[in-house]
Amino acid sequence: MTTDGGPERTRPGFASRLLIAQALVLVAGAATSWIVASAVGPGIFQDHLQRAGVSHTPSETTHVERAFASAMLISVVVAVLVSLLVALAVTWFFTRRLQRSIDAVGDSASRIADGDYRTRVARPGLGTEFDRLAETINRLGDRLGAVEQTRRRMLSDWPMR
Repeated sequence: MTTDGGPERTRPGFASRLLIAQALVLVAGAATSWIVASAVGPGIFQDHLQRAGVSHTPSETTHVERAFASAMLISVVVAVLVSLLVALAVTWFFTRRLQRSIDAVGDSASRIADGDYRTRVARPGLGTEFDRLAETINRLGDRLGAVEQTRRRMLSDWPMR
């Protein structure tokens, strides 16, 4: 329940949000590629036709321009789709790896909170920030374990009345 009494909405997790953000970046890149190719390609094509020096009738010119536009459309669409698929696959792989590391840290922190101070987080190999986070969680477990041992020792030495 939320503070207003309504049901709590589940928000997408970190991995989902990262994948959505990457997809938006890829779509923006694809749109930009399309716009640039559409703006620049026909002018370059016209320039090459003029340099070729071959005269065409207006209907031939129209046909050649349509053929170019069609070829460009197919080429750009195929290139953009392949690029999107490859980029999404790489993003999916990286996101899964990142999510597993975040889950491992969260699981270890939960186990430490439940009193299992010997739990450890392996270094995920995702960069110094994640390695430092894993090391910090491990040190936290060590320190809390030492505090717990001291507390037990003090309580066992405490005279019974």
